[in-house]
Amino acid sequence: MFICFRLMKVVIRMKKCKVDKITKYNIKIDNELCTEYKGKRLVGFGSSMTVKSEEDSKVTLYLLTDRGPNMDGPCVDNKSSKVFIIPDFIPHVVEVELVGDKAECKKIIKLRSVKGEYASGIPIEPGELGTTNEIALDGEMNRLEYDDNGLDVEGIAMDRSGHIWICDEYGPFIIEYDQGGNELRRFSPGNGIPDVFKERHPNRGFEALTVTPNGKIYAAVQSILDIKGETYDTGTFIRVLEINPMSGETREFAYPHDIEEYKRTRDGKIGDMYAISDNKILLIEQGKSKKGKRNMLYLIDISGADDISEFLINGKAPEYCCDRDELKEVNFIKKELIMDIRDLGWKFYKAEGLAVLSDRKTIFIINDNDFGVDIKVKDKARDEKKPNIKDYSYDGEGTFTYHGKKAEPSFNIISTDEELCLWKIELEEPLQ
Repeated sequence: MFICFRLMKVVIRMKKCKVDKITKYNIKIDNELCTEYKGKRLVGFGSSMTVKSEEDSKVTLYLLTDRGPNMDGPCVDNKSSKVFIIPDFIPHVVEVELVGDKAECKKIIKLRSVKGEYASGIPIEPGELGTTNEIALDGEMNRLEYDDNGLDVEGIAMDRSGHIWICDEYGPFIIEYDQGGNELRRFSPGNGIPDVFKERHPNRGFEALTVTPNGKIYAAVQSILDIKGETYDTGTFIRVLEINPMSGETREFAYPHDIEEYKRTRDGKIGDMYAISDNKILLIEQGKSKKGKRNMLYLIDISGADDISEFLINGKAPEYCCDRDELKEVNFIKKELIMDIRDLGWKFYKAEGLAVLSDRKTIFIINDNDFGVDIKVKDKARDEKKPNIKDYSYDGEGTFTYHGKKAEPSFNIISTDEELCLWKIELEEPLQ
């Protein structure tokens, strides 16, 4: 039993932000800048967003893809799998220009490793740093080779020099690129990133990243760290990492997600974040709550938060505490509720791109539509049960089983009809 003497301080303030105007953009993108699959245009670059530049009548944004069109696959060798319908997809940045109520993609920036090789979205080999232990399959259920250049990019920011910073869920990594998408340096667990971040749950690595005006980098894992596979259902906070890219110094903070809103504490997730000052960051918290989908905007304040880098309770990481009352001598990040964007008519599950203009009144939000595709199972013997692809096992040679019984399913790639939707929310008063 943990013995504690003082409550961990959690401060949540409420603020009413009045919205002056909402603009919803249809993004124009030429065919040569699209991802194509069997003759169909796929658009999916809502994993993150940052402001590249602001002019009198024009705003230029950088938007980010993830690892490409992929979906859950069957169990292979007692491991989960992912189906990559475009195995040679290259994660990239999309430059979007906004003029008035028009949005147009101007170019894409494909990401390259430090050796000049294009990145891919294919998982890293088991046993190597950043592996998720997922099996990669193509659209025909053929097994794919692992890729040491694999990235699952999820967060983007730009520093004063114009360099692009991107975080990923595999490593989790934080990578600095030049404006051409060429890797300059990489932070990884044990090499600039504290080792504890190796304990991210697969597909819940770094989800959000921002650079403050003073040049510090903040990155947040998507949800609770799973220390030794034991804390995914106990932890009561989400770790936020601070890196000084000049000195290499790091600090870690505890973000108190709204655990009372979710059936499981792991269900609360960070979508993206964007710094509006050296200490204050706008942040999306979201997930499937007890009442349904939720997408909340919070303004968080790092200035009073305690560094938890060395904080242990009875020799264990604080993620082992399943009750915040058990934690002591630490101050959480302060948070201020700005708005529930679903109150504005937001209908999408994933709000994963966030940016704020220098006026602190203009907020951009974009959804991650997963390229608007999914996989559908057809199985005449089980259609009435609406089988899930993850319920099947596959031997890699054409034989499927369903809960141990031989099965003959077919799999089709279908459209989800979810479009990419970019919103501009203009507030009456600036964020403070």
